[in-house]
Amino acid sequence: MIKVGARQTYANIQSAFPLPKGMEAPKLFNSTRLIDINTAPREVIEALPEFILKTMQSAEEWELRQNFNSGNSLKDSSKLSQPLVGQEEENDIPF
Repeated sequence: MIKVGARQTYANIQSAFPLPKGMEAPKLFNSTRLIDINTAPREVIEALPEFILKTMQSAEEWELRQNFNSGNSLKDSSKLSQPLVGQEEENDIPF
């Protein structure tokens, strides 16, 4: 689906399929990169385009990283939707 905003037009991808047999993927025009919001250096994150940076900064993981970096306890975050890795849940299921 194509959406037209006030400043830009973009594709809202609703599904993806593998290429049909015999069809080759076009060459990439941007370099590939993998950025982990939890471990990437701040300089790498701040060098991203503004629209990606804003999306990352709106993520729950970004807030957790900010809390961790400022010395706040992660357990005090009221916006956590899931328990942190290593925290015990109330049920007895081990995963």
